Amino acid sequence: MTAAAERPAWLVAWQERNGAPAPAQAAATPLPRPTPAPSPLNQHVVKPRAVPFSRKEGQGFSEPRQWPFDGGVRREAIIDHDLTPPRVIRRIGWHKCLRCRRPFFSQDVIKHRLCFECRADADRYNT
Repeated sequence: MTAAAERPAWLVAWQERNGAPAPAQAAATPLPRPTPAPSPLNQHVVKPRAVPFSRKEGQGFSEPRQWPFDGGVRREAIIDHDLTPPRVIRRIGWHKCLRCRRPFFSQDVIKHRLCFECRADADRYNT
């Protein structure tokens, strides 16, 4: 059997009209697709590296260590493992002070928006 006999007549006519190559002329293997480069926007997604804890002592918190300044991109969760299911207590990370704009490591990025020096000044003047 020929290649034209295997294909329907309407397909042969359409390929001749549109100038499509015959199946024998087509490339045997498809060209490989280029692999996209990893997006730099997804670099801030980091799984928490917890400090090991002992269940015997009842210290059910996993708290990561402070990391070098990264521009305030990375946030780590403090998890209480004594609860079922484990619960996120707070999030820590680098923050910029709202008053002096200096970076500081915050033990709670939602609650603490001022660095220690600016908080001490605010407490001194609010007496």
